[in-house]
Amino acid sequence: MAPRKVRYIHFREEVRKYNPNDLIPFLAAEATRHQDLTTAWDDRWVKGFPPWFLAAAARDSLVYGNVNGHRNREMSPGRFITMRNLFTEAHDNPIVGASMTMADLALMLGRYAYEQFPYQSSVMEELARPYILFSDTDVPEQYRRPEPDEWKDVLGGTIEQALSASFIIFVGVMHNNGVFDPAVFTADWYSQVDRVVPSEVGLRVLDILTATVEEAREDGRSAPELPDYLQRYSYNPLVKTPLIDIGDGLRYAPQPQFVLRAMTTENLYYRGMRQWAGDNFGAALGMRVQAYTGRQLRHSGEHTVIEEFRWEQKKRGGVDSSDWFLVTPQVTVLIECKSARMGYAAKAGTPDGVKQANTVLGKAFGQIRNNADEIRAGNPAYAHIPADRPLVGLVVTAEPFYTANTPPVREVLPDPGIPTMTISLRELELLAALSPSEVGAGLEDIVANDELYTWPLALALPKVLPNLHEDRDNSLLSDAYETAFLPLTERWPTGGPDQ
Repeated sequence: MAPRKVRYIHFREEVRKYNPNDLIPFLAAEATRHQDLTTAWDDRWVKGFPPWFLAAAARDSLVYGNVNGHRNREMSPGRFITMRNLFTEAHDNPIVGASMTMADLALMLGRYAYEQFPYQSSVMEELARPYILFSDTDVPEQYRRPEPDEWKDVLGGTIEQALSASFIIFVGVMHNNGVFDPAVFTADWYSQVDRVVPSEVGLRVLDILTATVEEAREDGRSAPELPDYLQRYSYNPLVKTPLIDIGDGLRYAPQPQFVLRAMTTENLYYRGMRQWAGDNFGAALGMRVQAYTGRQLRHSGEHTVIEEFRWEQKKRGGVDSSDWFLVTPQVTVLIECKSARMGYAAKAGTPDGVKQANTVLGKAFGQIRNNADEIRAGNPAYAHIPADRPLVGLVVTAEPFYTANTPPVREVLPDPGIPTMTISLRELELLAALSPSEVGAGLEDIVANDELYTWPLALALPKVLPNLHEDRDNSLLSDAYETAFLPLTERWPTGGPDQ
C-alpha cells in the first residue's frame, strides 16, 4: 500500500485532538524553550520545532479546537513530535514540477517568506523602528496626527508607553515559560519601572493584547477564507491579540514574538486605520515613512543626501521630484517611499498577489522613470543631481515585499527606465549603516547581476559585500533601543519577573 500523502488538514486534525485550554499553555512553554530573547535565526529550527510551526498549531487550536470535547488527548513528547512531523511533511501545492511557472514559484516563495522571515528580525529593530517612526520623526504639521498621546485610546497609552509595555510583557513571558501574570504590574518591585510605564497603562496594554479562546476563535473565523491548499497561511488571530486568557488569571503567549509584532509598524498601521481612517492616517504614515527614510540616510553624517524639491513644468505647473536622492561614488540613487502594504490574501500567495503589486508599487516605479528622464534630459531643475554616473532606483516600503524584485512581479509593474529595486525599511536601515562607497558598489554589483537583481536586497548584499555583517551598527536604532527599552530589562528582580 502506498504511503498516505500528508496534507495540511491532517496536521489540523491532529491539533484538534487537544483541548485549547491544555495545548495553548503547552505551546507557550515550548515556544520559550526553543527561542531566546534575541529572536535571531537559529539553525536548530530546521530540524527542531520552528516558531512558525508553533504559531500554526496555536492558531488551529484556537480557531478549530474543541474546548468542550470529552475525548481530548494529553500531550506527550512523542505526540508533539508527531504533530511537528505532520506540519513539516504536509504538501498541498496543486502545481508541482515542470508544470510550475515562474509566477507560481514566486507565489510559493512569497508565502514561505511571509511565514518565516519575520522570525529572523531582531528585538532591537522591531521596537526601535516604530518608536522613532511614530514618536521621534518630525513631519509637517498637517501630517502630525495622531500625536503620540492620541494613541492612548487605541493602545492603552502613548506610543512610547505601549511599546515599552509590550516589551515588558515579552521579557516576562520569555522568563516565565510563556506565561505572564498581570500581578507583575502591581508588584512591589515594579515601582522601579512605574515612571516609564505606569501600572494602570501596563494593565490596559495587557488587556488590549489579550483574547479569550472564544474571542480568538471569532476573530480567526472572521477573516476571508483561503483555498484549501493555502490553509497553512490562514490569518492568525495571535497577530492582533498574542496573549490568551484561558480563565485561570494568567496570560499565555503560544508564540512570544507576536507580542512584539503587535506593536510593529504594520500592526500599528491597521490599528491606526481603524481609528483614524477619516483623518487621512494613510497619508500621514506615508509622510512619516518618507521623513524616516531621510533621517536614516543622514544619521551617520557620511552620506550625501538631497531631499525632495518642487520645480515648474509649463503644462503641469508645480511638480515634485523623487522623495530623496542618495549620491555615492559609483551611482546616483533615486528613492521613492510608500506606506502601502500587501493584503492578507496576497501574502498567503493567492494568484491576485502578483497583480496587487502594481496597485501598491506601480506609481512609485512611474515616478522613478519620470525623474530619471528629467536628469538624463538635462533639466536645469535637476542640475544639482549628479548625472555623471549610473542611476539606480529604490522604492522603500513600510513593510517587506519579499517577492517584489522577482521577474513575475516586475512584469506587472511599469518600466522604471533604470535598474530599480524594492526594499523594506529594515533593508534601508542596513544600507544606512554602510559607507557611501559600500552602498554604491553594492547596488552597482547587484543590479548588474541578473540573479541577485531578483532577490530581496538583504539577501543579495552579503553576496557582493562579504564583510557586511562585521560591526555594522545602525546607531539611530541602537541608541533608541538602549535609551528607551534596554533599561527595562535591567529592572527585573533577581529570579525573574514572577518574583
